[in-house]
Amino acid sequence: MADPKTEHRPGNPMARWRLFEPRVQDSKEIGVHDPEGKFYSFHQNEEFVAFSLEEDHEREPYIKTTNGTLIPFDVWAEQQGEN
Repeated sequence: MADPKTEHRPGNPMARWRLFEPRVQDSKEIGVHDPEGKFYSFHQNEEFVAFSLEEDHEREPYIKTTNGTLIPFDVWAEQQGEN
């Protein structure tokens, strides 16, 4: 895990999850831009979260689905391309 004292100082690499930009409209997340700038629309009640499933590991980007399931962003994004 990165040292919290130096993690956000200039010159240090930025955590991947920080490169995602959720889009909010009318106080509700409607989608997210990935680090490459591609926009993905959310289905009802989906949201972007940065979460660490294991203690002392860096957070990773996930999509929290309507039933509360966490899906890694890359897996979720692939599923969006198939639909």
